[in-house]
Amino acid sequence: MWTILLLLLACDTDGENNRNTNSEDNQDFDGDGDGDGDDNNQPSSNSVTYYEDIQPMLAQNCTRCHVAGGLGVGDFTDLELLTSFAPSMLASIDAGRMPPPAADPGCNEYVGADALTISAAERDLLADWIDADMPMGDPADAPDIEPVSGELSDPDIVMMMPAPYTPTFEDTINPGNEYRCFVLDKPTDEAFYITSMAPVIDNSALVHHSVLFTMRKNAVTDQMRDPNGVNCIGGMGPNAIKGIIGAWAPGMLPVEFPSNAGLLIEANREVILQMHYYAAPDDGTQSDQSGYAFKTTDDVDTRVMMMPFADYDFVIPAGDDNYTITRSLDNNFDDAKILGTFPHMHVLGSRFDAKRINADGTETCLVTGEYDFDNQMTYMFNEPVSLNNGDKVEISCTWNNSTSNPDRYFDEPQDTRFGERTNEEMCYFFTLLTL
Repeated sequence: MWTILLLLLACDTDGENNRNTNSEDNQDFDGDGDGDGDDNNQPSSNSVTYYEDIQPMLAQNCTRCHVAGGLGVGDFTDLELLTSFAPSMLASIDAGRMPPPAADPGCNEYVGADALTISAAERDLLADWIDADMPMGDPADAPDIEPVSGELSDPDIVMMMPAPYTPTFEDTINPGNEYRCFVLDKPTDEAFYITSMAPVIDNSALVHHSVLFTMRKNAVTDQMRDPNGVNCIGGMGPNAIKGIIGAWAPGMLPVEFPSNAGLLIEANREVILQMHYYAAPDDGTQSDQSGYAFKTTDDVDTRVMMMPFADYDFVIPAGDDNYTITRSLDNNFDDAKILGTFPHMHVLGSRFDAKRINADGTETCLVTGEYDFDNQMTYMFNEPVSLNNGDKVEISCTWNNSTSNPDRYFDEPQDTRFGERTNEEMCYFFTLLTL
């Protein structure tokens, strides 16, 4: 039967993704036959330019992270920085460091896949621009393209933490980490449905991840309503298990449900935000006041649910660089449709896989890919996947618990079990579905 358990997230570190991109021979961009492309202000008609070619590519593939205050190194909208940084960008692509790993759209096509991968043609476009001495071109040639962003545009409800909070980082078991829960300022006492959502991250230097859930009003204590929140490393108890709404980690795009579908926020429930703070600044004075943005409606035709598919009974042996667990979860309930899923592990995670196994034994790939803490995503499928009574969901998580993993928590690998803290591990697929 379904594993429904609210256990919370942790996420941090870099990842690598080897991508096979092949460039063609360099071209003569300035038309003078010498191949040096030295006319930066007046490129020839066949020249790649920043405004016409590179700017839209960056908006699609890079600037959701590489902007001022973003998750990535450098602001790629700063032309002076970009032109000095471009050769390093190309080297990172060729070395497989960028873009970071993401689910394979060949398994199951999902929204935003184009923004998470770089094709060989796009790689070659950047190389050609660099070889041509990075001509700017005419700003009038810039196509009208909406940059890919982790922010939700035009929300109608924004719920924020009641006040700025300065983490104290007093957890001696997990130094440099703090889990804090806040009751958000809910602007209405009426029930409503969420149709789209994304976090509003105030201080990205402190925020490790967030989890959003609801609790019944009569279960929310005065202590929890304190503007400074309450320590919640152990979660918020059984009252929160049925109330999970969503989870966010660095790199994630806004979640949007299909037309006329929404996730219900009942009138008698409060919205709780759990923040995982990390990397305490030396002076201990940085604060954060994050929240969540929503698009909402009063009524929908189809109700969305969050179903955490999980395994938490495992031990990852110290030194094992390719340890995998696989679990099957039976659908003994009603027919459903899977809209998308958010695979989640901690710093040892290296790969995730999930598939539907039909009652007749045939299989459908749901999501598969290399895992990266800094690029965790909720993969919303282009087409919902049916999950009927009698079907199964099979989940698989793979970890690297050896010294070859540079992001491991301990200097020397240790046997690692399930848990919330960064030095523990998880195997979760936070799955959105409709019944």
